[in-house]
Amino acid sequence: PSGSVAEGDTWTLRGANLMSILAPGMDVNKALAKAKEEASEGDMPIEIDEALDMISEDMVLTCTYVGSREVDGRSLMVIELSSEFESNLDLSDMVLEAIEAEMPPEMALDMSIVLEMAAEATGEVTWDAKAGHFVAMALEIDIVMIIDASGNMDAGGQEMAGGIEAEASMHYELTASAD
Repeated sequence: PSGSVAEGDTWTLRGANLMSILAPGMDVNKALAKAKEEASEGDMPIEIDEALDMISEDMVLTCTYVGSREVDGRSLMVIELSSEFESNLDLSDMVLEAIEAEMPPEMALDMSIVLEMAAEATGEVTWDAKAGHFVAMALEIDIVMIIDASGNMDAGGQEMAGGIEAEASMHYELTASAD
C-alpha cells in the first residue's frame, strides 16, 4: 500500500503490480515493453496488451497485514496473500481469424473455442519496512483449465463436424528470498 498499515488492513494488487509479486525482482514494465516490441515484429493473432487484459481482468490478489515476526533480530511485517479467480475466455474469433488467413477460399469454417480458468492462491510475504523491500515470499497456486472446442467445416461440399473438451490442472509453488 502507499501508506502505513495496521493489523487486519487489506489492499489489492492487479495488473503490473500483481505481476511484480509473481516475478519478484523483475522490472515488469520493461519486460512487457520488450514483449510488445518482439510481438510487433511478427504476426500474432492477439496483441500482448489484449492477452494481459484477458488474463488479468478479474485477477486480483488480496493482501492482508497480519502483524510482525522477529527473524534474525529483525522485525518483519507479515502479509498474507490470497486470491480466487474465475474467467471464461472466448477464443473463437482469434483462432478463426488465424485459421481463415491460411484456408482456401472454397472452405467455410464455423467454430467455438472457450477456455474456462479457475485459480486459487494463498501465501505470505515478509517485508522489512526499515530496508523497504521484501525478505521472503511463498505463494501456492492451484489452477484448473477447461477448453471446450467445437466446429463445423464445409470443404467444397464435404462437411465435417467435431468437438473436444479437455481439462488440465496445475499446482504451482513460488518462493523467493531477498537474503
